[in-house]
Amino acid sequence: MKNMGDTEAGVLVPPTSDGSDGLKRYALALAAPCKKLVQLLYQQLEQDPEARPILQRLSEAERLHLDTAQEQHLLRLLQADLSKAEQRETARRIGYIHAMVGVSASTMVRTMGIYQSQLTSFVLALPAPLVDRSILLQEIAQRLQNNQQWQIERMDEHAQLLDHIERRVDVLCQQLQPWADTIRGLLDNLLEIPGAGGGAFLRLRDGVPVAEYDAGIFSTFWGTLHKTKSVTLPQGAQTAWGRDVMTHFVNFALYPDPALQQAATTQKIRSAVFLPLRDATGQTAALLCLLGEFPGLFESVALQRLLHSIIFQVQSALNRAAPIASQAPVQAEEHQLYRKLLLGNGLVMVYQPIIRLQDGLPVKVEALARLRMPNGSLLNPSQFLPWFGEMELAETFQRGLSQGLEQLVQWDKEGLSLKLNLNLPPEVFIMPACTTWVREALLKTGISPKRLHLELLENDAPMDPLRRDHAIAMLNALGVHLDMDDLGAGYSSLYRLHTLPFATIKIDQSLMRGCLQGSRKALGIVHGIVGMGRDLQMTVVIEGLENRGLLELALVMGAHYGQGYEIARPMLAEEIHAWVKNWHYEIDLAHPRNTLGVWARFWLWEHRRNQNSPPELSSCGIDQLASHPDQPNILLTKAHQKLYMAMTDNDIPATDLAIAQIETSLRLRIIQENLPSRSLA
Repeated sequence: MKNMGDTEAGVLVPPTSDGSDGLKRYALALAAPCKKLVQLLYQQLEQDPEARPILQRLSEAERLHLDTAQEQHLLRLLQADLSKAEQRETARRIGYIHAMVGVSASTMVRTMGIYQSQLTSFVLALPAPLVDRSILLQEIAQRLQNNQQWQIERMDEHAQLLDHIERRVDVLCQQLQPWADTIRGLLDNLLEIPGAGGGAFLRLRDGVPVAEYDAGIFSTFWGTLHKTKSVTLPQGAQTAWGRDVMTHFVNFALYPDPALQQAATTQKIRSAVFLPLRDATGQTAALLCLLGEFPGLFESVALQRLLHSIIFQVQSALNRAAPIASQAPVQAEEHQLYRKLLLGNGLVMVYQPIIRLQDGLPVKVEALARLRMPNGSLLNPSQFLPWFGEMELAETFQRGLSQGLEQLVQWDKEGLSLKLNLNLPPEVFIMPACTTWVREALLKTGISPKRLHLELLENDAPMDPLRRDHAIAMLNALGVHLDMDDLGAGYSSLYRLHTLPFATIKIDQSLMRGCLQGSRKALGIVHGIVGMGRDLQMTVVIEGLENRGLLELALVMGAHYGQGYEIARPMLAEEIHAWVKNWHYEIDLAHPRNTLGVWARFWLWEHRRNQNSPPELSSCGIDQLASHPDQPNILLTKAHQKLYMAMTDNDIPATDLAIAQIETSLRLRIIQENLPSRSLA
């Protein structure tokens, strides 16, 4: 290797007394080779298999900038007035950048070795006293060693931070909380990755990536790309989605997209990565996008390991949040609008009557949340609640509770006495302040706690037992009722019935849909739940009574209360009084007039006929339907006659055959009457 000191040595000077004084005396001579030394360094690094990919990620302009910065750094390192504090601060800053772009500790050691070797050759060739050259070599070696040590120290801290972020994401994704809180917490954690400038959770809507949650500079950067019609990054999202592969943009400066380059320069964003997230079936369901402030930020071995771990953890959390995948993507701006409306008195409670099935008396209303949009329309809870976190859910409950209780006071003044049902999300139920909110709302309005039923959603994962038991004890002390909502929609129903003191069971409307399809299983489950509720001394409400037949079925099955569109749709508070005044109930338990009611009565008759005292054949209900003047059914009449004759002759095989024929006829008739089926309440 050529000795640069042979031709670029400075003027001979007197001996120096220490390293700093020597650096000052030989400053001009030491500055001369720095430019060529940096060029030599990068020539060697370009042959290094670890360093070469990092350098290749840079544009020509960025390489020139890097050469200049490295030369200035080396010059400053050799200046006499460089304090130890400044050297440490600079070394740690450079080590921070090196860690982010993927420079390894071994590459750092090789770099310092190249500097050490070249500077040693240069100093030994200086026309200076041997003692000066010895002192200079010691000072330079010490500075290079310190520089290496402090850079590696900072690189180790970077690795530890990535490990810490990975552990936090792991814990976050295993927590039982609303999806909104999980994804917001995830993005907050990912923005702690050194050099990360923005992030987003995206799904496709009509083939176009939509950012449902974002953080940092993402919304500004993505919005700029949209305005300038830059397609490079959106196409990258589509590639990640379609091919189900992690898609990298190592350096925006290398892409022939002027709009992208302009946006990247303005927003100081240099790189990006898209992470595909799969659903339980293995199909891509969403994407995570991260934006980097440095070229190749997401290419290092450490970042790649972290990103793969994140994919695994977030996929698990996403699959637990199954309802989100079934919702159409909603832009982050819309989420923010929902929250603004909630906090800005945009929450409107509508009320759906609940009647006593025995006589049709309206006894309760369920308060249901709506958001009033700027155009005056009302947004259903399925359109905004999935995007709410714990804070928004708590705010919705508090405001809904206040509105509902205040409305009871108003109805009392109008001579209308009703009870109030209100959904209580499990996340809110176990909040320490929940009981205080309920107590204060009751005290403020003067409503008796016995008139308040809090419906606990049944299809969520089990709560923490200690927090659950404490919350139950506190609410029980207030005297309010707990109702199990949507029994039959989840997996933990029996466990909850055993552990929680529910006063009421609400049978999920999905079972009513099954009855509309003539499902014997659905009908049997309804009968079983009603019987279990009675045995446990709980009242039973059946939801989803969308037609008169289901209303008859609910009454025949023995449910206490009913709710659904056949009774009333959810309505504004001011409409309830008029509805009650005009409500008429004409259901006859002994003489059902609809196929569903007759089927339910026949089902009960069939299951009781083998008891010690079988019911009379006339109680099966078939004769009323088969001989109905509006819809006479000859086949049903004949099957009923065969049943009568078979039972008279005590012919069990013929009886079973006639029963099967009757039930098949009834179920086919039910299916025909209810196709297409309307949506349920």
